Amino acid sequence: MNRFTGSIPAKTTAILLVILAFAALTGSLFGIGYLYGQGCYDDCDSYYESQSLRNIAHQKAYEVIWRFEENPGSTSWLEFYGPTYTNFSFEIATALDPARILLRNQAPEAVGYRAELLTDRYVVRYMVSEPLVAEDDFLRQSELFDELYPQRWAFLWIGAGSALLVLILLVFLFCAAGRRKGVEGIVMGPFHRIPLELYAGLALLVATVAVIVPAVDYGGPFSILDAALYVVGGVVLLLILLSLLLTLAARIKAGKWWENTLIWRCLLLVGKALRAIGRLLRSTGRHLPLFWKTAVGFCVAALVQFVLAGVVFASYYSVVGLLLLFLFD
Repeated sequence: MNRFTGSIPAKTTAILLVILAFAALTGSLFGIGYLYGQGCYDDCDSYYESQSLRNIAHQKAYEVIWRFEENPGSTSWLEFYGPTYTNFSFEIATALDPARILLRNQAPEAVGYRAELLTDRYVVRYMVSEPLVAEDDFLRQSELFDELYPQRWAFLWIGAGSALLVLILLVFLFCAAGRRKGVEGIVMGPFHRIPLELYAGLALLVATVAVIVPAVDYGGPFSILDAALYVVGGVVLLLILLSLLLTLAARIKAGKWWENTLIWRCLLLVGKALRAIGRLLRSTGRHLPLFWKTAVGFCVAALVQFVLAGVVFASYYSVVGLLLLFLFD
């Protein structure tokens, strides 16, 4: 077993396989999550029945009613809702008289989806044409849906197999952490000598960047590019977490891992300072009798001088007092 755990090619191959397996696991999880959100594991069989289409259409209906209320009497904004720009059609009527049409943009030849939005003053009846012709969010989302939908069950099998492979490879890498071929015991490499908190802090900083970049909202619905960013970010997070776990495993197997931490080094400094203070206090305690005697003698002499000084200035025998003062000085 040591022949494999100490082999650099074996460990390198295991790390590469972990990356590939984790990338497959991450991709399959996002595929499963996306398709589950669209209802593809229930009764959704086409993009026109998906939650994504409903969300985009509902958002555009609110956008239309907002433009209509913000631009009373103007129809210049309707050019952005023409057949060359969007597959979205709508008509606005009053809430009191739904048959009275106030504004409409286009009438599609065929409708794949139809819904209605009711506000306090207006009714918006909106539709999505079939087939999708214009280059808009509906078309891009339908392409993503058509790519992923046929693989909905394959994602489940790929995810399960990838998770099992990642688990097996991680066990092997933990056993191989700190092992070198032909060397007995644990060998601490350069990365293992970095203080653990400093290593973890740097890893956390890189991990934060890897999480923020894919999470930035660039506008628009979810796309293949978003999925790729999430996969790359997941792989980077895996490498960071893997390096942190492997160095921790090597330190634990080497023993006394806490000695290579900043907290331990700070505690050592505090201990040295406390020991120095203790030595100072013990030294002071040993010389305290001498200090005590000297202090008592000084106080007695000062008291005698104070009394004699009083005698000099208060007595008629000032010559005798001065003589005594000089004798006791």
